[in-house]
Amino acid sequence: MCIRDRYRCAADQGVAKAQYRLAHCFLQGEGVPLNPREGARLLVLAAAQGHASAMFDMSICYRHGYGARIEIESAAKLLAHAAELGHTKAMVELGLCAWFGEGMAQDDQVALKWWKQAAAEGSAVAQYSLGVMHELGRAVQRQDQRAVEHYCAAAEQGYHPALQALQDLGVADMSQGILAGKKAAQELGDALGSERQLPAFQSVV
Repeated sequence: MCIRDRYRCAADQGVAKAQYRLAHCFLQGEGVPLNPREGARLLVLAAAQGHASAMFDMSICYRHGYGARIEIESAAKLLAHAAELGHTKAMVELGLCAWFGEGMAQDDQVALKWWKQAAAEGSAVAQYSLGVMHELGRAVQRQDQRAVEHYCAAAEQGYHPALQALQDLGVADMSQGILAGKKAAQELGDALGSERQLPAFQSVV
């Protein structure tokens, strides 16, 4: 019996991990005919059992209408459940939902909460997003030094928007690497603008 067939047997028996893995086979057409609807069905089953990654991936399906109808509010609810279970990417996405008011009430403080948690887990996207918040002074007091420190933390992981932000602000020498946050902040002065963009939502699974 091949691994895919083992997943199918386990999924039929209600094993969430197997449902999740088999879902991706159908979503991506790996070893089976591409079938987004079946993939989404399996994600829903796994998510109902508390599988955080299934919740996150199903939220993406709901957002993009991949294998299911577009349901922005349902996507946000799944992200909230996954974030509460410690899913870092869900924290980042939930922060975006709160920032833009997508599927939930617009609330900068909620975005701040989840981006702080995701950044503590090492998410470069969350670190960059916190930099944007400090640069614009939304939900936090505008602090140039903190903005640059967050951009540097994200840039050190190779996150391109953060690298670009530091370049735009004239505080990163790409030939010698990224300047340390405190030193960069001293050089920054009042150069920060108000046009920095947050990352886009996660694309389809």
